[in-house]
Amino acid sequence: MEVTANRKVEKTDQTTCLQPPNELLKQQVYGLLDRAENEPDNVERWTIYQRIREMCRDLRSPADGHSILWPIVWATSCGILLIFVIAHSTRRTFYFSYPDNYLRIIKNRDPCLPDGSCGYRFVVQNVVNGEPQPETSVRFCSSLQPHFEAGHVLQWVRFTNLGSCLAIDGFDVVHGPDGHAVAAPNCTPDYSIATIAGHFNCEGGKAKFE
Repeated sequence: MEVTANRKVEKTDQTTCLQPPNELLKQQVYGLLDRAENEPDNVERWTIYQRIREMCRDLRSPADGHSILWPIVWATSCGILLIFVIAHSTRRTFYFSYPDNYLRIIKNRDPCLPDGSCGYRFVVQNVVNGEPQPETSVRFCSSLQPHFEAGHVLQWVRFTNLGSCLAIDGFDVVHGPDGHAVAAPNCTPDYSIATIAGHFNCEGGKAKFE
């Protein structure tokens, strides 16, 4: 009887020792899934995804050697991987340069401010070999404040499409012989809002280059 009792105690102790780490590992996986879902950085999200895969290999059940949690986590991880791939596929860098293939700013969609900026949303027009293309609305990212507006012609601009916005790396506007920025024929300098930097006041609220 004493031997049987000792065996029962030994078996109970083994179960007690093994179960908490397994449950803890499951909780860690759930926590990483939540963290990955809310991680804005794609590289960091991929790192979390790889960590989840490693942890799932350690989840085993005594019944059949595999945990039912594995297929669920694998499916979720594949979803995270798909998001990672899509995010990278949408990132494309564009470069425009005057006079062969350039952009001109047609309209401001945000109000102009005293610091000389006019927000991040604009209507622009691409001109290729002298042929104006259809106008299109764009939204630039807040990582770099664009200091151009309706009436400006861009000497050059380089930006990356992040999906939700266009991240500008750099730009410059076309300047005339006098050193001032060239404006559309129906746009004139206006210093009523920005007394130092100034803005353009385009008749009809929209630049007309033709």
